[in-house]
Amino acid sequence: MVKIRWIRAIVSLSLLIISIISAVSGIMLLVMPKGRTGLNRHSIVDLHTVSSIIATGLSIIHLYLNVNAIICYFKMIFRLK
Repeated sequence: MVKIRWIRAIVSLSLLIISIISAVSGIMLLVMPKGRTGLNRHSIVDLHTVSSIIATGLSIIHLYLNVNAIICYFKMIFRLK
């Protein structure tokens, strides 16, 4: 049980950090002028792509680890109506 808590904590914190990186790089791409080319823009695109793929994978793992809680939430929601 303790081991699963550590795995959940690591996945959750990793997902938070990667999501922040993805969001910041996405905002940088929106703000950066379109005509500007060079290593900076291409490296930001690569960073954004990789961080988004990692965030997607971590989200799937996060949902898998917390499936019981999600089912419980849905049961509570539908029981209230």
